[in-house]
Amino acid sequence: MRLTHNGFFAHISCEGNELDTYEVKKEDDTTMSCWIASEAGKRFSVHWGHESDPVTLRVSLKLDGRNTSNRVHNRSHEGYTDGVSVAASQRRPFLFTPLTLTDDEDVATSGVNEDLGEIVIKIRLVERWIQRQAERSYADVLEIGPVHEKSKKAGVHAVGFGDPEPYTARSGKINVPVGLNPDPIVVFKFRYRPLALLQANGIAPAPENPERGRKRASDRHDPLDDAGPSLAKRQRQDSQVAVVKDENDDDDDDDADDITFLREQLVMLQKRLADAEASRGARVAVKREGSPIRVPMSAGGSTEVIDLT
Repeated sequence: MRLTHNGFFAHISCEGNELDTYEVKKEDDTTMSCWIASEAGKRFSVHWGHESDPVTLRVSLKLDGRNTSNRVHNRSHEGYTDGVSVAASQRRPFLFTPLTLTDDEDVATSGVNEDLGEIVIKIRLVERWIQRQAERSYADVLEIGPVHEKSKKAGVHAVGFGDPEPYTARSGKINVPVGLNPDPIVVFKFRYRPLALLQANGIAPAPENPERGRKRASDRHDPLDDAGPSLAKRQRQDSQVAVVKDENDDDDDDDADDITFLREQLVMLQKRLADAEASRGARVAVKREGSPIRVPMSAGGSTEVIDLT
């Protein structure tokens, strides 16, 4: 589903399918945020536009804190991008990739990328675009390096880039905005995690249990009870009881962050265990027990047994 605000919209599509959004929230007068589910190895595209009128815009895209591209949106309803230009006739597609974790303490002390796990679209109004003759330059694509395994911003995935692909070469001109508004009219933030993590943290609905669906209504309970002290469960509890906030609130927030972090680590370890077991199973040859072959009775009435073990 798309995010909408101030007459504009944006959404992320993965291999042609528009991704569902979870916990849609208005962060301030210009910013809307949500969560989406990411799948490692899947390509995705970023879409934006205005709900009614053709408009002239400059659209800036940041992936995990990296300024990836500034797009020309010239008198059209909708625009999109699915990769970054790396040469005159080559592009590298966007895709979700597994995040590399490390226990190197030097990485732990080198600072944390606070924007890891975010796709941010900033839209600014432009009076018009003009073209100038100039040689186009191409910046190097920055890959996300290893992240310390104890970082609470680690997550599981990062935005990566596929192998270069050919595309229609552009002319030797650059687009220059005229009358560019210095402030964005709208900002869309898509935070991403694997669906299992979103479900574990109460952000996305848990998969339906068929057995539970057959229970009597009086026996049913809130599925949030199975998720532990998740964000959604804490929100429900807050609506049921009066909460007196004191100086320990910051400690409570830290505890909630720790719980979320540990839950994500658990899901990642379970995934790594399942992958390791599947890989081991594929390598181990299945041993078959030797079985004798019985030859039909001979004329003398005896059965001859040939053991191939």
